Amino acid sequence: MPREARDEHSRSAPELRSELLRTQLRRWTDEVETTGRAGELFELEMWLRSFERFFRIGNQPLSEREARALALRNWSEELRLVDHALMRVVHLCSSILTEEHVDLTRFDRYIETSLARDEALDPYIEKLVRHTTPESALELLRESFEDLHVLLLDLVQLSRLPYATFTAVGKLIYREVRRSDLLALLIDKKFKPVHDRIRNPTVAALILGIRDPFERRQAAKVFLEFFRLLHYLEYTDPQRLGDEELRDTVLLFSLITSEARLLLDSRGDIGLGGLADPRPARASAESAASSRIIQRPTFWRRA
Repeated sequence: MPREARDEHSRSAPELRSELLRTQLRRWTDEVETTGRAGELFELEMWLRSFERFFRIGNQPLSEREARALALRNWSEELRLVDHALMRVVHLCSSILTEEHVDLTRFDRYIETSLARDEALDPYIEKLVRHTTPESALELLRESFEDLHVLLLDLVQLSRLPYATFTAVGKLIYREVRRSDLLALLIDKKFKPVHDRIRNPTVAALILGIRDPFERRQAAKVFLEFFRLLHYLEYTDPQRLGDEELRDTVLLFSLITSEARLLLDSRGDIGLGGLADPRPARASAESAASSRIIQRPTFWRRA
């Protein structure tokens, strides 16, 4: 093969793989929508996003005094909340998978475990790692999070957990989620037709009335960003959540606060250039999100 052809092939291979992944993700989300599990998929994506934001200190609901004393704090309560969220993700993975697939998985695991070789730790897990289907990605994520749950159950019983332990758990979760290229794409590709549509006829007419194609796309993106934030907030409604579930929303608010900041910081890129100084708007957005957490004496206690 000529050198030029080889170079062209090497350049196009990553692009081809990326396109295959996007096609696989699109087909998967369509199948999930067809089976009536689109809501579970959105919630799964939301929790996976929240894990990545919760372990960033800037998204923690800390006072200035608490932020200056990170090394002195006990992080066991935060990791207890993470453990609750891990088990919610485990439940969602099981909900998204079809009953037929769950039954086949149980049988497959039984066979693989029964035929386990001495030199292999777990043939079933080894098989999941090799496969690249959405189902195997969910199975592997479920297995990983169940193992992390076992570790965290004992870990949070310690009298004090330092900041280093908190960040180490965050790194473990990040690696486990990003192990699957498909799940990584599920997080990185924010807007998906199965979830993100402008259904309000007034808003749709307003956007369609914008003549410039670029400005029309940017306006649509702004509304989609806002609609996503509102969708996230539906999972934090204190009217329908008990105290235990309300505690867990701290992770979701780390995501909401972070997304609001990103939206305001990128105002020039998405058509909000007229907002001369974003600081008042950013402060309002963060205040609105934090106000749902600040009222926390009945359900949130920091060590």
